[in-house]
Amino acid sequence: MIMLIAPPLQPLAQSFAQHGIAAERILWLELTQRKEVLWAMEQGLSSGACSLVLAWLDKLTLSEARRLQLAAEQGKALGICQLPMAQVDSNHPVTLKLAISTAGVNTARLQILKRRGGWPVPELHLRGLPALALELPHVEPGVVTLRNGKAGLNHR
Repeated sequence: MIMLIAPPLQPLAQSFAQHGIAAERILWLELTQRKEVLWAMEQGLSSGACSLVLAWLDKLTLSEARRLQLAAEQGKALGICQLPMAQVDSNHPVTLKLAISTAGVNTARLQILKRRGGWPVPELHLRGLPALALELPHVEPGVVTLRNGKAGLNHR
């Protein structure tokens, strides 16, 4: 299962199908209360039933990030928090911290801000995004924080 929690736009089953993900594997939770979003994310991560949990949040505290990290390790799941750039300087205890923003027509800029056991990496430019199916490389269980620039990748 893939759990989507409080996405800013309605997920489109066609988009998932184009990438080989059956609609039956998507669990979409339309929650408005921050406390409910965090609770649902923690439950999804720790359950062992979801391989991927994505949530859109306005902020994430250090203690919340740590709880989500532990839940992800327990359930052997990958958690992704979409946060605003205002949180970029937060020192979250997460496995991987990325910044994604637009860098021109059909191009995104990817910065790896933090990664477990690794050195800084130069920013990457991803071109041809509408036709490109981005796959996450194997990442050990944990919480990844994704950050969005002015017009980032969360737009469908």
